[in-house]
Amino acid sequence: MNIETIMDLWKPNHSNPKAGVEWWNGSAEKFAAKELPDANSSMAMRIIEREGMIKQGFSALSNDNWHTLSLKDKGWDKNFDLVLAHMTPAVVSAESFLKLSEASRNWVLMVKPTRRTNSVLDELNRLVGAEKDAKALDETMAYSFDLAWLNGYCPRLEYENQVWESDTPLEKAIEEYT
Repeated sequence: MNIETIMDLWKPNHSNPKAGVEWWNGSAEKFAAKELPDANSSMAMRIIEREGMIKQGFSALSNDNWHTLSLKDKGWDKNFDLVLAHMTPAVVSAESFLKLSEASRNWVLMVKPTRRTNSVLDELNRLVGAEKDAKALDETMAYSFDLAWLNGYCPRLEYENQVWESDTPLEKAIEEYT
C-alpha cells in the first residue's frame, strides 16, 4: 500500500462531529476523577520511561485540534521531542496522523484501543441487530504503522490487555450509548 492510497482510505468518519465533542466533554469529569497514570498503571508511561522520551529540557505536545490546525502557522514543524496521542479522538485520519508525526523531532507515542469489548454495548448491539464496529480501530493501527514505515520511520507496536471497570449508572450508560 502506498501513502496516496492510505490518504484516500483513512478519512474521518464523523457523521456528527458536534456529538463527538459533546460526548468527550461530557466524559471529562469521569476521566478527571481517575488517578493519574504512572509506570505501574500505564503501558504508555512505562514506554515513556523505558525509552527516555522525556528528559530535562525536552518539550512535549498533548492538546490541539489536529483536524484544523496548521503546523506552519503554529510554528510546530519538528518542534517537539515527544508528541503524545493517548486515547484521543484527534487522530482519525491519515492527515491528522501525519501532522502528529511532522510535529515531532524525536518521538511520537500513539495509544489507541483495539478489538475492544464492552459487555453492555455489545449486548445492546446484539439486541438491535447492529454489528460490532472494530474495523475502524484495526484500520487506525494498520494505517498509522504503514504511514510511519512509508515515511522512513521504524514504528513499533506493543499490546496490553486491559479490563476497565465502570460504575456508570444505568440511566447514564443508556444515554451515552444511544
